[in-house]
Amino acid sequence: MPVRIEHLALWTDDVERLADFYQSCSGGTAGPRYRNPDKGFESRFVSFAGGARLELMRTTRLGPVGAARGAHLELH
Repeated sequence: MPVRIEHLALWTDDVERLADFYQSCSGGTAGPRYRNPDKGFESRFVSFAGGARLELMRTTRLGPVGAARGAHLELH
């Protein structure tokens, strides 16, 4: 069975701006924003025609080094 990208997660300072960019430039469709104020975290998935998704994440709790640890690529 071939491996496919399920989603790639990236950190950003502005989830909405990056979601708008991927919708307008790449034809993606952004889903609803997820927020967890207790953890200082928010994210939004952008889905693409081929089935892959991009998770855009923002945190107020981690500095640049800590945030980089959470970036990930998920394969199925």
